[in-house]
Amino acid sequence: MTRFFTWIALITTLLLNACTHVESTTHKRWSEHRNTVFLNHLTENRNAFAEPGLKLKLALEEEFRNSLYIVALEPEDARWELKFMIDRYSAGSRLSRLFTLGLSDSAEAHLVVKFALMGKQGMLGAWEVHTHVSGGVLGGSEHQLFKMAAKQIRQHLRGY
Repeated sequence: MTRFFTWIALITTLLLNACTHVESTTHKRWSEHRNTVFLNHLTENRNAFAEPGLKLKLALEEEFRNSLYIVALEPEDARWELKFMIDRYSAGSRLSRLFTLGLSDSAEAHLVVKFALMGKQGMLGAWEVHTHVSGGVLGGSEHQLFKMAAKQIRQHLRGY
C-alpha cells in the first residue's frame, strides 16, 4: 500500500513540474538610466572613414552588450554621449599578413580612433586609441581590429 502512495506522489510531482510554466517579463525604463550611452559617429560624412566608422560602431554596440552599459537610440535618452572619430585607418593586406606571418609592417591593419565622453555638464574625458592587427594563424581580420578598439574604449570608460 505504501508503494502505491509513493508512486502516486512521484507521478503527481512529475506532472505538476512538467505542467507548470513560469513566464517572467522585466520592464526597464531606459531614459536617464545611469549607464546609458549614445554612440555618435562623427566621421560618417567623410567617405573614406564612413564604412570603418560603422564597423567600429557595431563593434562598440556588441562590446557594450556584454557590459553594464546600455546603448541608447536617441541622445535625449542617454546619460552620456560617446563621440568618436576615425583619425587613421589602413586595412592592410590579410593575404600578406598570412604569408609573412605578421613580419611585414606594410601588411598590418591600423586603426586610430579619437573619442570623447560627453555628459550633461560637458566633456568628461577624451582619449585616443591605437590598435593594429599584424598577423596570426589566419592573418588577422578587420573584425578583430575593430573588436580590440571597442574593448579598449570600454576599458577607458570603466571609471564612469
